[in-house]
Amino acid sequence: MFREVMPTVFELNLLRMQRLKKLTVLTLFAGLLWSCDVVNDDEIPVQGVDGGIEELSFSALTTVTGTFSGQDIALVGDTTTNSLYLAYKVFAEPTSDIHPVVIKKIEVSTRQESIFSYQPQASSTSSRQLLIAGDKLHVVSGRAIYSYDFPLVEDGPVNEVNTNTLMSRFGAFYRNGNIYTLGGEGGVIPEPDQIGDNISLWNIESESFDQVATLPSPKYWADAQLIGNKVYTFGGLKSWNDLSHPQSSIFAYDFSTDNVETYSLPKGVSWTYTALYGNKIIVGGLIRTGDASNADLEIFLGAFDTATNQFQEINHNLDDSDLNTIWDIATVKNKLYVLHGTRDLGTLTPVNWTIFEADLDF
Repeated sequence: MFREVMPTVFELNLLRMQRLKKLTVLTLFAGLLWSCDVVNDDEIPVQGVDGGIEELSFSALTTVTGTFSGQDIALVGDTTTNSLYLAYKVFAEPTSDIHPVVIKKIEVSTRQESIFSYQPQASSTSSRQLLIAGDKLHVVSGRAIYSYDFPLVEDGPVNEVNTNTLMSRFGAFYRNGNIYTLGGEGGVIPEPDQIGDNISLWNIESESFDQVATLPSPKYWADAQLIGNKVYTFGGLKSWNDLSHPQSSIFAYDFSTDNVETYSLPKGVSWTYTALYGNKIIVGGLIRTGDASNADLEIFLGAFDTATNQFQEINHNLDDSDLNTIWDIATVKNKLYVLHGTRDLGTLTPVNWTIFEADLDF
């Protein structure tokens, strides 16, 4: 005969711990399966929005006046010089296709401004990106790359290289001493056609672009940032003029594995601009609705945490009425700077845009 033996308190606690351990393992396994799902851009689940800042209060730093539009001006911040740098071209001669390239430096503490102007040897497209890496500042345009010694000095040397391309609406980033471009339209002349899903390396020796990776879908008007071995690109359009279908996808391409991970913004964003803040990427941009005669530009602002792959949308006090929106963003130390104003009013019509600043504490 068998006698029923009641378990001790110690045995009951041990049994509970074993069951909890199994449940935890099953939960983690299910989470891994969910994160590895392959989904279409329109069906990407929104990642969590835990933590982070919920609202930024901006105040005006300075005003920028010029004949630029949204695609021919770039903004970047530099901690070592405690400054912002703007790159744009000046439409000095309406009948000429070759316009001066201007770098404006703004020391954010003193608000002191300096202008560095360069007369290119050849024409350049409107689209441009601005990169600072070590002792060089690079202006990457659709037809040429202009490299300056950094920090900038008056009448310092500028190395102009014709890229033999005709690109626009692309992103750019710097990795291991090399310039990369991402997405956009255009390509190598005389057949400047590409579908916008490429990541390309500027080969200094051959002075040409070499494609190194392919994204799951095209990205136009989508900015990019590199953290570690991964380059992240956010939102944008699937074609340069497909304004009715802004993308919500976030692509993270890993150079070490040649794989792409996909995450999501809370909504589709037509044009995006990015800036680094620790292991987070601040994402600003605009969502365009309506046609050319009845357009509306909605401001988008948020932060993506690359450690947790969480996205946090951020509220703000920027003017979002009519055609006022964000045209680029940058960080310097613990502050975020936003280039803000109306949309393109024509290449020969001066516009007044404002750079706003806000404290970052997350």
